[in-house]
Amino acid sequence: MTGTACRIDRDGVMKALPHREEMLMIDCVTELERGRRAIGYKDIINGEFWCAGHFPGESIFPGVLVIEMMAQISALAFYRKGGPEAKPLLAKVDNVKFLSKVTPGCRLFVEAVLDAEIAGFFRMKCRAFRDGEDVAVGKLTCCMKHGDAE
Repeated sequence: MTGTACRIDRDGVMKALPHREEMLMIDCVTELERGRRAIGYKDIINGEFWCAGHFPGESIFPGVLVIEMMAQISALAFYRKGGPEAKPLLAKVDNVKFLSKVTPGCRLFVEAVLDAEIAGFFRMKCRAFRDGEDVAVGKLTCCMKHGDAE
């Protein structure tokens, strides 16, 4: 990783993704190779909606939100491919492993790299990391939904 300067800030992320508070999980995109790779981060802060219940007295960022971060950074790598009306959808989660807990006070990075693209679906090899240490790894398959078709 070459640095932490924002290539796409939170406002830009909100233009690219349909997610809003409290489910917008990317604060900044630091690296982007459209259609191939993206890296972004979220500052994990105390007082977020999940802190009080996961877990009282020892807040641990939920694994499902780490997966959501992976899905959102994967979608950001592809968001222009489907045009502005396309919405990213998570289709499959494979072999996600959680290697270390994530607590408030850290900057959690997520990297997604294209692993395969078939028939409108793209499989991304993802990793979440902080301070150079992987905290989760796995593969996600996503697609871009167009219009109101289900």
